[in-house]
Amino acid sequence: MSKGRRGFKQRRAYRPDSRPAYWQTEAYNQQLFNMFQNDLIELALSRFHWVGLPETCNARYLEWTLLTEGAATLAYPSLASDTLLSLKAVQQGAPNMYDEPRAWRAIGATGKTNFMCNWSRGVWIWENATRYPLMVKINIWARELADILRTKQINRYHMRMPLVISAPQDRAFDVQNFYKSIGNGEPFVLAFDNFSDIQTNATMPERAREYIGDKLQTEWANTWDAVYRELGIDSMTFKAERMIEDEVNSTMQPTELARLSPLTCRRTACDKLNARFSGKLTEPITVVWARDNITDNYDMRHRYETLFGKEGQ
Repeated sequence: MSKGRRGFKQRRAYRPDSRPAYWQTEAYNQQLFNMFQNDLIELALSRFHWVGLPETCNARYLEWTLLTEGAATLAYPSLASDTLLSLKAVQQGAPNMYDEPRAWRAIGATGKTNFMCNWSRGVWIWENATRYPLMVKINIWARELADILRTKQINRYHMRMPLVISAPQDRAFDVQNFYKSIGNGEPFVLAFDNFSDIQTNATMPERAREYIGDKLQTEWANTWDAVYRELGIDSMTFKAERMIEDEVNSTMQPTELARLSPLTCRRTACDKLNARFSGKLTEPITVVWARDNITDNYDMRHRYETLFGKEGQ
């Protein structure tokens, strides 16, 4: 630490590549949270692939808005416009009897693009069936993962606690050299006169003896499995040796259902958009699961090509 004005000590800035001191712990914990938050956001934004979006739309911004706001819109600035935009959606007025918005404002990231919209100029898109922003869950998961990793680090730190050796003060140097020779792996240790008469006591703090890294690793893997399942991403960290195919499929059902909710919401919006604005679209718009961009993509596009009369082109 360096001295600033009036002799007060100034703390050095925290460096991400250094081991945090006790007063830097809060900054380090926040850095861990930010790291996992970014990892989870990357996963969430990579789940879906939009097919047929015009160049005037931005799939990444569309998914980001759904992730953070819980809703978004694909809309035209005016009835005469052919420019489709992917923007934030802010509901205006009361919803209909099914709790669907009647009107909303379509707003860009800077706020300069801002216009009123309804179902005659665009479609409203929900993130999922609960209509709840996924970002709330991501923050909780990021905090949980950061906490597990930090606990693991602290546990390893405690495991490094050395033996605490007590000895007469006038013989401390001799005892230190004796244990240093043992630690260096020397083939023999030269004892001095009356060494056996020295009373020493070697103890290790109780906390330093308990290693729980294996338990934390299991909790770490289970937490990631839960995250993957909530995001609809296939994952099976633990698989029993004799687990049959039906048991595996049964285990994967929650993942498939978690995937179905946000995918259905996006495809429902695409269905409405394609049906109402087919005259303005150059091709149908749809959404596929990113890892299944062959089968689902072909099936969906084939259905829409038939709807739009483009089959065989």
